[in-house]
Amino acid sequence: MLRASSIAERAGVPSTALVCEGFLGQASTTSVGLGMPNLPAARVPGHTGAQSAEELRRNILEVTVDEVVRTLTEAPAPAVMANEPGPRDIVFSGSFEEVNRLFYENQWSDGLPVVPPSMDKVEAFLAWTERDADQVIGRLLPDNRAATVWSVAVNGVLAGC
Repeated sequence: MLRASSIAERAGVPSTALVCEGFLGQASTTSVGLGMPNLPAARVPGHTGAQSAEELRRNILEVTVDEVVRTLTEAPAPAVMANEPGPRDIVFSGSFEEVNRLFYENQWSDGLPVVPPSMDKVEAFLAWTERDADQVIGRLLPDNRAATVWSVAVNGVLAGC
């Protein structure tokens, strides 16, 4: 739905995507990856498959319809993009336990331990390849990030490889 909306919006046709509320975060991330960080979306309360026809109808009429009208008739708020750190910036310093707590509290980990990717560990990981650390080897969806040899090495260290 978001990809269709992005195509319509680029063509100058106002649109809004219908998104179940449990997927609003993913929709926001996907819209950034599509190059349209303020792509309009109307919330569908709950999960459509877990509601009776009457509940779904009531939720659509009481919530979604108003959001569709609003997103089609009002200009979206300007997107505010956070400044992201560079690939080699150190964004957190702490003990093994503190790093793992940070990952767990931010839901970046399922609770299994991660290995803090120190510069030394990442550089040791990179010693096994002749590729340039900044070489892009793919794109990561939904936000269309570049997967570089460096970022793969960081993730490899995090995973304990």
